Amino acid sequence: MTARRVLLALGLIGPLTTCAEPTSSGGSVGFGGVAVRAVAPPSLAIFAPTAIVEQAKVSVRRVFPQQETFVTLDSALIPFKDDQNSITTDLKALVAQAETLEVLVEYQMADGTNLWVAGSDQVVVRPGATVGTPVLQPFYVGPGGTAAFMSLSPADSVLSAGDALTFDPTALDANQQPVGLFYVSWATDDPRIPINARGKIVAPNITKLLNVTGTMPNGVVAQTTVSILGSAALGITPDSVEKLPGGTQLFTVTVGALRTSQFVWSVNGVDGGDAQFGTINVDGFYTAPATTPSPNEFKVCARDAAAPTLRDGCATVVISAVPSVGTDVIVINDQNIFDEIPMANAGNVRFVRNLLNFSSTGPRASGKVVWYDRGRNSPCFEDQECGDSAKARLNAVIEGAGYSILKLDSYSPVTTIPADVKVIVLWMPLITYSPDEINALKRFAGEGGRILFIGEHVDFYGQAGIDLENQFLAEMGSQMVNLPNLWDCQTANDPPDLYFYTPSASLRSHPLLNGVTRLGYVCAAEIQAGPNDFPLFYDTSNQHLLAAVAKIDLTPLPAAMAARSVRVATAPSVAGAKHGTGRGARN
Repeated sequence: MTARRVLLALGLIGPLTTCAEPTSSGGSVGFGGVAVRAVAPPSLAIFAPTAIVEQAKVSVRRVFPQQETFVTLDSALIPFKDDQNSITTDLKALVAQAETLEVLVEYQMADGTNLWVAGSDQVVVRPGATVGTPVLQPFYVGPGGTAAFMSLSPADSVLSAGDALTFDPTALDANQQPVGLFYVSWATDDPRIPINARGKIVAPNITKLLNVTGTMPNGVVAQTTVSILGSAALGITPDSVEKLPGGTQLFTVTVGALRTSQFVWSVNGVDGGDAQFGTINVDGFYTAPATTPSPNEFKVCARDAAAPTLRDGCATVVISAVPSVGTDVIVINDQNIFDEIPMANAGNVRFVRNLLNFSSTGPRASGKVVWYDRGRNSPCFEDQECGDSAKARLNAVIEGAGYSILKLDSYSPVTTIPADVKVIVLWMPLITYSPDEINALKRFAGEGGRILFIGEHVDFYGQAGIDLENQFLAEMGSQMVNLPNLWDCQTANDPPDLYFYTPSASLRSHPLLNGVTRLGYVCAAEIQAGPNDFPLFYDTSNQHLLAAVAKIDLTPLPAAMAARSVRVATAPSVAGAKHGTGRGARN
C-alpha cells in the first residue's frame, strides 16, 4: 500500500431528503443535511510504512463545552485507495430549529489512529435544509512532531538518464535523538522530473542540476541535489527562461564542468551573440535584444573551450513583449485597491477575476483556494483595513468566481502549502521570510501557483516593511523595489471617500488587465521595476509605476542561508482610522 496524494476535497454532499414535524412550541424537528468540504493532507511519504492514511472518518457532532463531552449525530467511514483523490459522503443530523454543530474529519491509520484532523465548530444546521461547511484545512497530529532536524540520503547524487533513485530521510529531535516515525512530502524544482510520494525519482534524458526538497508537516526541511547526465555533456542553469526585450539573465554551467573549465558562450549559434537575438559575455551574462526577434525562441549554449572534442550544453530562451502567465509574483503597492468603494468599480472586479482565472501548467492550475496570509503582523489586519468586513466585496468576488478563501491570521511558517491553493495573497507582512519559506513559495510558483504581494507607502507600512518587501522580491529573483514615496493621495480638504481612478493611458497590456478600463485606488507607493519586471499600471499622471509583475527565479536559495534568523518588525504607528488611505498625506 503506498502513501496517498490526497487532494481530498471531501466533496460537496448532495441535498438530503428530510422530514420535519411541528413541535408544541410551533417550531419543527427534522433532519438537516451537512455538506462537508475538506482539504486533505499534502502528498506524503512515510518513513515507517506501517503508518499511512487508510481511511477518513467524517462526523457531525453536538458539543457540550461545559461538560467537555459530545454526542455524534452521524458519521461515515470512507476507505482510501491508492488512486483515489476525493471522497463524497452524506451526513445528516436530527435537530430542532437552528442548531450550531461541529463537523470533524479525521484522517486515520487502519487501526483508527489519527494522523491529521480538520474541523469546524460553526455549522448551523436547520431541519429540512442542507448547509455547507467552509473548506476545512487539516493539521497534523500524528508521529514525528518532535523532529527538529532532517537529512536526506544519498546527498549530492549523480544519475544517468533512465536511472532511478529513492531518497532515505533521517530525522533527529532537539536532543539529537533519532525520530523513528515521521512523514515527508517531496518536491523537485523541475516539473519535468517529478518525485513520487516515496521519494523516488527517475532521471529523464536531460542534463541538469536538480534540487530535491523534503518537508515534514511541522515545517522541518531538508534539501539535496542530483546531477542528471543526459545526452548533452554540459548542464546549463537555468535551462529554460522567458525574457522581456532588454531583460537579463546569468547562465551557469552546473553539470559536467571541471573547476578549471572555461566556456565559450553563444546565442542562436553566434559566439557572443548579436543585436538581433541578444548578447552574452564570457561569464554567461545574457542581455536580451531591444525588440522581440523572429523567431522569438532560440538557444543559448556553452561549450568547453579546452575540450578536444565537442562538449556543450544549451538552454532555451523565449523573448516576449508581454510575459506569459505563470511563475510570477504580482506586486501592488496599495491595499486600498481592494476596498469596498473601489471594488464597486467594474474594472477592479474584472482585475480580481483575471487574477484568479489564469491558465498555467502544473498541479495547481486547477486549484480553487485563495490563501490570505495576514498573520505576519500585517498593519492592515491590525487595524482591520484588510479585515473581512473591510474586504467583504473582494471576498464576495472571489467566492462568486468559484473559489474559497483560506485565512492564515496568526503567524505560522509557510513551508507546507495545501495542494488546492492556486493564489497566495501576502498582505503587508512584517515578519521576514526564512530561506525555507522562500523556497516553498518558489516551489508553489513552479507548480503553477500565483503570488500577490501587497505593499504600501512608508507612512503606513514603515521602513521595516519596505525593507522586508524589497528583500522578499530580491530573494524571489526580481530587481523590483518599493521606493517608498507615494502618489495620488487625499489631502486634508478632500471628501472622506475620495479615491483616484486610473485613466486608460495608465494601464499596460497584460492578461491581468484584459477588459479593465480603469482601476480605483488611493495613496500608493511607487515601484521601480528591474529589467525583467513588467509594469501593470501607473498613477493618474502615467508617470509613476504603482503595480508590476516579476518573474520568479525557481532556483532554491542555497542551504548556507538557512541559518539566517527570521526578523519580526514592529508595526508602524500611524494616526487615523483609515491610515492606509493616506488621509491628510501629500502627493
